[in-house]
Amino acid sequence: MIRSAVVDVRGSRLLVSSYWVTEGAYPALIQGDWADAAEEPVAEAVLGSMVRAALAASRPGVPYPDFRNNQEGYSKPHVSEKKKSPRPASYASR
Repeated sequence: MIRSAVVDVRGSRLLVSSYWVTEGAYPALIQGDWADAAEEPVAEAVLGSMVRAALAASRPGVPYPDFRNNQEGYSKPHVSEKKKSPRPASYASR
């Protein structure tokens, strides 16, 4: 099972986001529906928990989007099962 997350720095902000991995012989990465940001510098423990949360929100084995026949790209069950990842208590102070 492949799970994927991306860490990106933009100016003084560090962004972490989840990615979905399509099923099939040639999987593609599609940006997921979970993301979080923190101001630099970021403590290692905070960065680690952000990455773990993004990986937990990553979805392996999603169907490849069919943009030709479905303008939304995904089948309805995947859109309706979106779940928000719980935020650790350490983020409440931001």
